[in-house]
Amino acid sequence: MKKLIIPMMFSVLFVLGSKAQTISNEDTNIDLSTADIWVVEKTLNTEKLKKYFHFELMERLPLMVLFKGNVEESFEISCFGHSVNIITSLDAGGNDGSIIELVNLTRNENEIILVFKYSIEGIKVTSVFNKKGQEWEMKELEIIEN
Repeated sequence: MKKLIIPMMFSVLFVLGSKAQTISNEDTNIDLSTADIWVVEKTLNTEKLKKYFHFELMERLPLMVLFKGNVEESFEISCFGHSVNIITSLDAGGNDGSIIELVNLTRNENEIILVFKYSIEGIKVTSVFNKKGQEWEMKELEIIEN
């Protein structure tokens, strides 16, 4: 198992409440909303992840993010200029090879942690965002290769 930890620095203007909340694939009564989707998009667009997506392979497009909970609205997000679909079941996905499974998203007033798996590449990714003033910065990106 290979483990890569990459410190990241970029800012996103965003305000969250002070109550900690966890979203996971086992907890289907929590909604994926605009308050969460920017974390997914910023993480997907991290340069260190680009090599795992293999955009040159048509069978990997479009990328899909699997979230088994409720999705409050339709989102238009992208990954390095390629469209990303948010799906709520494997039936909606079609090609399993392009599915990124959202495993967990935990947030409180000072920290957001996102965990997802991209099984076709055998990776598990954890991104950590910290709040500085009214802005969010990606503090860490961990990629674990199986």
